Order: sequence, then structure tokens, then C-alpha cells
Amino acid sequence: MLRQFIVLTLLPASVLAQVSEVRNDSLRVKNLNEVEIEEDLSQVNQSYSSINKPGEAIRQISGADFIRRGNYAYEPVFRGLTMERMNITLDGMRIFGACTDKMDPVTSYVSTNNLSGIAAGQSHNSSAFGGTSPVGLNLATKKARFTGEPQFTGTGLYGLSFNGLGNVAQGSVDYSSSKFGLRVSGSYRDADPYNDGNGNEVLFTQFHKLNLAANAKYRLSSNEWIEAQFILDDAWDIGYTALPMDVSSAKGRIYSLSYHRYFLNSAQSHLEVKAYGNDIEHVMDDTKRPNVPMHMDMPGGSTTYGGYAHYGQNLGNRHKVKIKADGFYNERWADMIMYPKNEKEMFMETWPLSTRVGFGGEAELNSKWTDKLNTTVFFRSNYYENSMMSDFGLKQISIFGYENPDREDLTMSGGLVINHNPSIFNHSLSMKVSQRVPTLSELYGFYLFNAQDGFDYMGNPDLEMENSYQLSYEMKKSFDDIQLSLSPFVHYIENYVFGVWDSTLSVMTIGGNGVKFYENLDYAYITGFEQSAFWKITKAVSLKERLKYRYAEDNNGTPLPLIAPLKVDLTAQYKKEKWFFEVNSNIAADQNRVNPIYGEDETSGYVIFNTSAQRVFEVGKNELTVRADLRNLTNKQYWDHLDWGNVPRAGFNGALTVGFKF
Repeated sequence: MLRQFIVLTLLPASVLAQVSEVRNDSLRVKNLNEVEIEEDLSQVNQSYSSINKPGEAIRQISGADFIRRGNYAYEPVFRGLTMERMNITLDGMRIFGACTDKMDPVTSYVSTNNLSGIAAGQSHNSSAFGGTSPVGLNLATKKARFTGEPQFTGTGLYGLSFNGLGNVAQGSVDYSSSKFGLRVSGSYRDADPYNDGNGNEVLFTQFHKLNLAANAKYRLSSNEWIEAQFILDDAWDIGYTALPMDVSSAKGRIYSLSYHRYFLNSAQSHLEVKAYGNDIEHVMDDTKRPNVPMHMDMPGGSTTYGGYAHYGQNLGNRHKVKIKADGFYNERWADMIMYPKNEKEMFMETWPLSTRVGFGGEAELNSKWTDKLNTTVFFRSNYYENSMMSDFGLKQISIFGYENPDREDLTMSGGLVINHNPSIFNHSLSMKVSQRVPTLSELYGFYLFNAQDGFDYMGNPDLEMENSYQLSYEMKKSFDDIQLSLSPFVHYIENYVFGVWDSTLSVMTIGGNGVKFYENLDYAYITGFEQSAFWKITKAVSLKERLKYRYAEDNNGTPLPLIAPLKVDLTAQYKKEKWFFEVNSNIAADQNRVNPIYGEDETSGYVIFNTSAQRVFEVGKNELTVRADLRNLTNKQYWDHLDWGNVPRAGFNGALTVGFKF
């Protein structure tokens, strides 16, 4: 009954209210690091790749990075925390990938021309994305608008690149009036294998991707409206050069219906209710790989239904309250079909058909005590029910003594944020405690091959929940033309989930190094900081600098894997009237703190130079924008520490894009 109840009554609030009707004094999520992805090309100050790859756009958020397994679908990393410890949503909707190898993060099922922003909750705000994971990441899509007079606008873009980094065609059309708004967008991208800095072709880095999105709004009254959304995303022939298999197809269907109302009273209250669903299909295959010991197919699927309700209002002039309820039902599966030569095919369920039902609620109070001091206190709780529905999967896992792998979990999170903004410095101190339920792979995974360390991984239904304790501080200072910021942090995680080698088990994957079970370590911690500076030298010339550093290890003093080294980005920009120029340098130090048990080795540092030039032309009342981007100007042979398999990145490359706005 619980499952049916959740599916039928799933109801919470837009994490980022991307609607033109939001009043300046209305309640919104605060303290988020957000990067805006402008559709207007005259405002775009990003590289060509960032315009078209959400993964690279995420890297612009302070504290964020990404893991590359190929030239497609980068896995987000935030302050050293990978996808297992992140709650990633799209407009507040929960979406779960259908790939056991994490080839399809949520970011892979959208395109940047239908994104308005990407926000990361670094501390207490991670709960605003519907979970109690240490970090929350929300992708906000562009919405239709209401206007007094009917308007019809649109954009188009076409880009050509060399060195296999991808061509793109994209566009959007918007119609708006006082009662109805509609936005339709589409994009197509493709890429051929690129060459590295030594001129060698990096095989299996090609892909093709089609994305279509529609958003419609209808005004019921002056202060309420309904909104419908649909996204179709199809990708095919996707190479993953760092993995033993590629992807023949990845499909996403995402849809939602929501109701919004602003109550015209002194409390300035806002209500949003949304119901949503999504269907993900993902098929891995190795038919294009040479010298395959045994051909296999690995299809997978994920279906999610959910919803949320959110209500917020002012309590007098100094306090704001937000309450939220949300829930979801997720069903996932993944199979492996093996085809031995001259033998009967074999079958295995790498993700036995399993369901996760989750629902939760939260309350947040923001109080402005003085003009310079405000606090935010919050609490959230989630209930999860995990069930293995496959009889075949139950038989598989019973081999290891797990007779009843179903489990129920109740998680709690809470925290306090103090913001003090005197005339000299702005300070923010965040404290949070949270719990994380293990993922489907960590609970029920069955011989999941990890190409980084060469081990098969086994799930463990008896894993304890992780307990995370977070402390972060941010200091900002603004002079007339200079802005400075510093943000140190620490994550301390009890019962840290990690793969531990079991020497008594035989490997399933041909040529594998062994088998690991997910186990709880006593603890692990990640600490580090971000620092940035901006200097506006003249009205036209500015300099930007960003630096980030991470240090992490477990209770045995062993470095945690997938921790990026010290990195610095330096950018000089010139903007005047219709012209824009940029010179950028990406710098990474050596990474000598590695985890060889996870297959890591030491990584050399690098310095990469990039440049961009852009010109906007007026064509009547319309705009034509021409942009040129050149990257890796010195044709450097390099790879990042978070690039699996030490696969080199592209050598000298670039793109020419032409955009039109009417």
C-alpha cells in the first residue's frame, strides 16, 4: 500500500523559480552557487564546448569538476564528492541513470540551449533538491514567459569545429502573450574521434545527440498558472574510450505538469505543486571494439514517477518560512547477455529489477536579525523503501548469504547557516549533518566491472548508511573594482562506502584483477578550499582568477581516489560595444597523492591556453553573432587526473559559430 500511495499522491517546490512572475521580495532558495548559461550569444563568455556540453558548464561552478570516461556525458564532481554522494535533479525532479557504469548522469539528458542555470547546494541548501545527500545539484531549464502584448522571438546557432570536437545546430522559438506562453527548442550535436597533442587519433570518442524540449504555460488568473514540460533526448553511437564497451543508444523522456500560485496578501506567499515522470533507456555494446574476448550486450532501464509541493511565505518583515513535501518511485534494471564462441549464450542481471520508494519533508526558517546579520536553520527527513523484485536476482545474491535484501531507511539532515555582512567583509558559516542511503549499485550490484581498477564490484544489502558532517565558511570582500572570496570547507563521513578486495572470489570479467565488495570504512574526510578574485581594470578590461584545492583520505591514512590536484584558472577579458575578446589559461599541478588500490597513478600537471573572439552585428532589429574559439593553443599532450585510463585530451582544436536572434 505504501508504494501505491506514494505513486498516486506524490506531490514541493521549485528549487530555482525560473519564471518571470517571481517578485523581487518573494521567497527563493538562497546561498547557491549558480552559473547562468545565456542563450543570447552576445552575452556568452564561455568556450564553444561549454555552450554545448552541460558537463563543462558545471565546471564553472565554484567547487565543481567532472570525471571523463570519453568525450560525452561527464560525471559531475563537487568538492571531491562523486555522483553517489550527490542528489542531482532537473527542475527539482529526481532522475536516475540506467547505466551500471555511470555513462549517463542526469546532465547527459539535457542540452545547454534549454538550460537557464545550474545551481549547486554546498551546505544546507543541498536539501532543497529533495534529498539528504551531502551535495545537491539542480539543472534549471528555460521556461515560456507571459507578456502584456503578444511576442514571437527565436534564436538559431550553427557551429563547425575541427579536431573532432563536435558540430552543433540548435535553435529555439518563443511565443508569449498575457494568457499563454510556449517555448520550443532543439539541438543536434555530433563528434568524430579527435587527435591528441601528439597527433594520434583517440579512438571511440565519437557521439551523436538530438535534444528536443517544449515548455508551455497557461494563466488561470492574475496570480496563478499551470505549466507543462517535455524533453526528448536521444544519443547514439557513443564511444567511451576509457571503458571496454561503448553505447549504441541512450534515450530519455522527461515530462511534468505543475501548478503555481502567488497569494496576494501581506505574507507574500507562494505555492507550487508538481507531478513528473521520466523514462531512461541505455544500451551498452562492444560490437565496434576489436579483439573482444567475448561479445556481450548490456541494456538497462530506469523509470521514475514523483512530485513535490512547496509553500513559502514571509512572517512579518524579518522572517521567511518554507515547507516542502516530496516523493518518488523509481524502478531500475540492467542485464548482461554474453555470447561465448561455439557455446550457448549466458545471462546475468547486473542490476536485478529493483525499486526505491522515497518520500520526505523539510522546513526552513530564514531570519533577518539586523541589517547585517541573518540566519537560516533547517531540518529534513526522508524515508526510503528498497526492494528487489527479480526472483532471478534473489537467486544470484543468495549465493553470498543475502536471503532478504529488502530494506527500509529513515534519514535525517539538519543545519544552520549564519550570514554576517558588515561593511568590511561578508561572512557565511554553514554547518550541516546528513545521512545517505547506499545506491542501487552499492546495495544490489552484481559483478559490476570497474575499468579504472580492473575489479568486479559486488553490492552489499547490509551496508550502513553514511553519516556526513560538513563545515564550510565563505568570506567575500568588494572594493571599488576588485572582488575577493575565500571558501574553505571540510566533509567528514562516517561509514564511508568503498570497494574492498575479497581474495576468495573468482573474477567474472575476462582479464579482471579480482572482486571487491562494497563495505563501510570507519570514516573518510575531504577538506580544501576555493578562492577567487575579479579585477575590473577599466570599463572594457577585466581579469579573473579562480583556484581550488582538495585533500582527502580514509581512516587508514590512504588517499581517496578521484581527488583533483590544485587547479587555477586565469582569464583576461575585453568587452566594448559589440566586441568581445578573451584569453584563458587552465593550470593543474601534479597529483602525487593517489590510491593505487583503485587503479590510480600519479598525474603530471599541465598549462593549457585558450582564446576566444566574438562580434555582434545588427541586422535590422535582429542580431547576428560570429564567434571563434581556439583551445589548447600550444597543442599540449595532457590528461586530467579525473580522466579515467589516462586518455589524452584533444590537441589544438577550435570552432567557429554563427548565431542569429530575432
